[in-house]
Amino acid sequence: MTDTVALVRLMSWLTPAMPTGGFAWSGGLEAAVREKCIENKDALGDWMEDVLRAGPMRVDAALLARAMAGEEVSELALALATSPGRAAETEEQGDAFLTAAAAWMDGSPTRPCALPAAVGWAARAAGLSAEQTVAAYLHAQVAAALQAALRLMPLGQTGSTRLMARLEPTIVATARDVIADPNLGTVAFGAEIAALRHGTLPARLFRS
Repeated sequence: MTDTVALVRLMSWLTPAMPTGGFAWSGGLEAAVREKCIENKDALGDWMEDVLRAGPMRVDAALLARAMAGEEVSELALALATSPGRAAETEEQGDAFLTAAAAWMDGSPTRPCALPAAVGWAARAAGLSAEQTVAAYLHAQVAAALQAALRLMPLGQTGSTRLMARLEPTIVATARDVIADPNLGTVAFGAEIAALRHGTLPARLFRS
């Protein structure tokens, strides 16, 4: 597979048009905004930096890297989910991803399958670059979070694009870090607490 074909494949798999239902989830971001842990663009940027470097996005990236190295990580990914919302989010999106990826390849791992395990299986089967796949996955997760933030706070399209530019180096650094050392440690306790508290919100836009 040429680099251009691989790039197009990743774009197809990780675009918001891929029917995984990612638009329905915020990963606890809704609770963080509602409870005023995040009140402006800079605070959102700080939150996203932490989630990428030492939170659930980094854990997902490490699981994806392990999946691309041939490990079976789906059960581990589901066990590491720290709230019912996170577990449902990764499981439902993973299964939806495998259904959609059938347009490119035959077969699939056992279901239920967590999202990083599903993407890792497909990318490994297609012979894609691990670093590029992990970076593209993180980029898609950040983009989805910023899309959720646009619905939750007065961020605006300009604010969203500036945050995307700010977070780009962290995305690349995290991808390279987990390829070199795919450990599963996390210290972003605020993000995990927000994901837990989301389930107690009296009214919600998102499922997590």
